[in-house]
Amino acid sequence: MKSNEETLTGRLRYFLSPFDKRYEDLISANTKGNILKDLTAGLIVAMVAIPLAMGFAMASGLRPEQGIVGGAIAGLLGALFGGSKYQVYGPTAAFIPIIGGLMATYNHGFLVLVSLLAGVMLMYQAWQN
Repeated sequence: MKSNEETLTGRLRYFLSPFDKRYEDLISANTKGNILKDLTAGLIVAMVAIPLAMGFAMASGLRPEQGIVGGAIAGLLGALFGGSKYQVYGPTAAFIPIIGGLMATYNHGFLVLVSLLAGVMLMYQAWQN
């Protein structure tokens, strides 16, 4: 008989739950230091993500405040239900249609090479940790 984690619904319930072990570092010995580091990291990401979301909205013909709201909602949903606490969500996902448009318009050989090199670098970094 399959355990709950082996069934499809059990796996979906596990991966879609925001109450897993992604936040175990908040209850470690140095709680104040961890919260301070997380708030600092959040402010730095916000300083980059807010203008990026506004720029993507304006480039798409929307108002800048619509980009801020969209980036905030995507970031919140990604942080709650995403796969890792180290992933960045929000307006950065808007690069997907931009790169898709570039690949459809221009020779995509260089973009494929750069994507493969980035993947190799990420795999090497993950292997080192």
